[in-house]
Amino acid sequence: MKTFSKFFSIYFFFLSFFLANILFLWIDPVLFKKYLFGEDHIVEWLTFAGFFGASLICIIIIRKYFSFMNRLSLFYFAGLALFFFVCAGEEISWGQRILGFHTPDIMLEYNHQQEFNIHNLELDFFHPRDIMGVYVYLYCIILPLFFFLRKSSSANTWQRFIYHPLIALCFICTEILNFARNPFCAYIKDMVTKTTFDLITNQIEESVEMYWGLSTLFGMVFIKNAWGYYAARKE
Repeated sequence: MKTFSKFFSIYFFFLSFFLANILFLWIDPVLFKKYLFGEDHIVEWLTFAGFFGASLICIIIIRKYFSFMNRLSLFYFAGLALFFFVCAGEEISWGQRILGFHTPDIMLEYNHQQEFNIHNLELDFFHPRDIMGVYVYLYCIILPLFFFLRKSSSANTWQRFIYHPLIALCFICTEILNFARNPFCAYIKDMVTKTTFDLITNQIEESVEMYWGLSTLFGMVFIKNAWGYYAARKE
């Protein structure tokens, strides 16, 4: 029962923030643009906090449950920690606007954001953002639902490495928002001003990334809890 109440709290938080986002934009677009929209504002920093927090949790799991892990497990969580750290760094362009360093010329040529990051590079053969798509669909949705269908006796193992199936719903809802972006924006294009239209289209994209980051953080919290239960039984 406690597990479901925790998930209810997560869903309620996501829904509340989503509705607050819409309400804020409707009430005062100027303040919305100043505090929520775009670089270095609330949504971007929440995305950073989600991925960076997930990376820290991976490190905590390694440090706290090192004696219960084999080499494969250590490599697994070290890899996740690095991946989440890179996602966090990419979100804030590795602190470029904070530290004030210039974008290298080669990135200026290929990066449509004109900043020091990889995920906004425009390459003919591959888009770096596709890596995030693989992570979301495989690790965050498909694997949790697949293991959910397995016998409960295996739960003690997979829940220490893969997100709880109820976390998959967070990612599924986020992907619904992601897929709805283009048709929704096409529908409202002639109903709002260009400024408002640009705010909405870009904010949906930024919000999708934010929900990815926060869902990742919550997913890692439950993996950490599973390791705690496992360690307690072993001791």
